[in-house]
Amino acid sequence: MYQYEWFDNKIFKTESNKYKIPDFESKVDKDNITGVLLINWLEHCHECAPPLCYLTCPLYLARKDLKCRNVFYGIYRNKRFTGLHSFGADMRFRKWGKLETQLSNINLTPRQIKNADNLNYGLVKTINWVADLLSPIDKKRKLNGALNLYRIKIINSLKINTDRTCDDFLIECYSFEEKEFRLIIECKDHENSYRNSIKISPGHNLAKIPVKDFNFVKGAPSGKLTIYPENDLEVRLVFTWLDFVKYKTQPIEQQEPPKPAAKVKCIAWDLDNTLWKGVFIENKRSELTINTEAVTLIKKLDEKGILQTIVSKNNYEEVWPYLESTGLSEYFLYPAINWGQKSENLKKIAGLFDINIDTFGIIDDSKFERQEIKSALPQVRVYEDTEIKDLLNYAEFDVPVTEESKKRRSYYLVEQKRNQIEESFSGDYVSFLKSCNINLSIFTPKGDSETKRCFELIQRTNQLNLSSRKYDQESFDKIVGDGKYLKYAFECFDKFGSYGIVGFSIIEPGDDFYKIHDFVISCRVAQKMVEHAFITWLSQKMSIEGKKYLIAEYIKTSRNSPILSVFEDISFEKEEIGTNSFLLRLNVRENKLKNDIVSVNER
Repeated sequence: MYQYEWFDNKIFKTESNKYKIPDFESKVDKDNITGVLLINWLEHCHECAPPLCYLTCPLYLARKDLKCRNVFYGIYRNKRFTGLHSFGADMRFRKWGKLETQLSNINLTPRQIKNADNLNYGLVKTINWVADLLSPIDKKRKLNGALNLYRIKIINSLKINTDRTCDDFLIECYSFEEKEFRLIIECKDHENSYRNSIKISPGHNLAKIPVKDFNFVKGAPSGKLTIYPENDLEVRLVFTWLDFVKYKTQPIEQQEPPKPAAKVKCIAWDLDNTLWKGVFIENKRSELTINTEAVTLIKKLDEKGILQTIVSKNNYEEVWPYLESTGLSEYFLYPAINWGQKSENLKKIAGLFDINIDTFGIIDDSKFERQEIKSALPQVRVYEDTEIKDLLNYAEFDVPVTEESKKRRSYYLVEQKRNQIEESFSGDYVSFLKSCNINLSIFTPKGDSETKRCFELIQRTNQLNLSSRKYDQESFDKIVGDGKYLKYAFECFDKFGSYGIVGFSIIEPGDDFYKIHDFVISCRVAQKMVEHAFITWLSQKMSIEGKKYLIAEYIKTSRNSPILSVFEDISFEKEEIGTNSFLLRLNVRENKLKNDIVSVNER
């Protein structure tokens, strides 16, 4: 149930003309829902202090009852959307606007909810019609007070289910916005507080929060529940489900097949009839013709910082010398030229690069080989040789080009040398790291080149990304220019050469704490104690400033558990604050961190 009574059709017509109404289909199996907690969502304000704020607040906009309008046109019953009801609750939040409800102890069936809502809406329309006929404001207020009494009578007239247990808090909505944002969910009861957020993408959204995550007293929903968009965004949403539900049978989540990542980090090349025209073991060397379009693409991919390798069924001892003679061998790292399965070779190469297999693509002329890879690795992009000339026009190759990205191949060549030395090293791993003379240089990024590299790290890093937050360029530039945050980048060197700029962090200083909002590390320096060295340096800096706590919010994904391991190694305390969301805390006064492996300097 929603507070529909303050819907303003005149404002809505002006607002709705800005948007195209889509075809919408709910993805919730309504037949599998046996219980819905009776909720009455009301519009509220974050900063509300009525009635004084009505006189002093510059955002005050009166509704018919003279209270403040917190959603632009009220809540509209939009019949182009269906979910629990035969309509969706359509609203556009104003600044400071939110939805709020006091959770009841009444559990009804979806049909009972529908009947209650329809009766309630009919009474609302009747009472508002009578109120509009009466000019004295005090009579209007009395009638609106009477409205709540009628709501109670409606509820009491229904057959109430005393079983208050629910399985999920279900959120289904449609976003008219062009950009992603997060929707904040807060709940407070007598003993506990819950706070979480979900990502809202353009178009259809469906999220489920298990009731157990709220940690309600006695396990049943209770307290005050609040929903609002992050950063006071004035966004338009249509809610089709915003309810605690109980299932007939717990729905089985269909496991979606793995999908490719948004951007390609590595391209694997087939050789015969792809990189060159002809078959190596069947033709004379003089009969092989290098594909000039392939050479052009190889060089352009290299400039973009996209890594390249070879996966080809051939004899390495014969093919590699020929590749060296063409001058192309230098572009390919960890080549797999053998008679093994191509999908297995791709997995091995991904391990050597230490990047996710879903960031790979392969170019191959053989339909059989392409199908083998698609079947075994659906997350790998597979391209035909006929696509070579068009590949750079594909969205997955539209990546920022920086001075760092242009050097990426050379960094990996140096890394190959490091790995060879490590394999032959007779001591333990810590001794090996110390022998490398690793140096970490920390600085505030300035200038176009450095900030572009930091943006690239945020966008491309998945495994060693604390928040997994992905900024668009405008949002990133805004936060980098915000003086309330500290921004630290760091580059790394050792006796073998430079790793380049490999890390970036956004930090908010407080009275007695530093809060890490974002922390990303390139996989090139993974497991080299560089991330430990940075956090140690930060904790020592805080101690000098007299601060006590270093805190960070970790948002768990399917990939970024390696970064959590770093914080656990350093003895951060972990507290669950929401679904897949954890607060990490370290008392830097009690935990004096030490670093004797990586040399650190600030410039």
